[in-house]
Amino acid sequence: MEGQPETPPQMAIEPDDLAWLFYTSGTTGRPKGAMLTQRNLLTMVELFLLDINPAVTTDVLLHAAAITHGSGCAIFHHLARGAASAFPATRSFDPPKIFEAIQRYRVTTMFLAPTMVHMLTQSPARAHYDLSSHHEPAQRGARHRRRPRQGAAARLGRTRDYRGARPGR
Repeated sequence: MEGQPETPPQMAIEPDDLAWLFYTSGTTGRPKGAMLTQRNLLTMVELFLLDINPAVTTDVLLHAAAITHGSGCAIFHHLARGAASAFPATRSFDPPKIFEAIQRYRVTTMFLAPTMVHMLTQSPARAHYDLSSHHEPAQRGARHRRRPRQGAAARLGRTRDYRGARPGR
């Protein structure tokens, strides 16, 4: 970038400095902005890597949902591992476009709200794409009941609920 300094500016960043104003979806109440600190984001990355979703360099994260929310949370630990991010060629959630992106980019994981999981599993277009690379659709938001989650696993791979729900619920 012409005219820009070659070295980054010297800035002191403290653990409790604001890093991200994260807008919630309002699933459990009124929409609001949550202030996340540098420490919040670092802890989130560490926990994802240690327990929730230990991404690897060969992973490809598809951003089928807004990166300003749930999909954005998943980006940090994938970046820490050197994994790739992919974006579907659509501005709305369109199952054939999502399947096309999974096939084209060999997507391994993505964040999905329960409604998105349902739309993908019910779409007849699913049969026309190679989805074999996709192994872990992650979900947040409203609770995804056990039976629909099991159906999603059979069609899309294991569905992991990141809200700490006990297995089998």
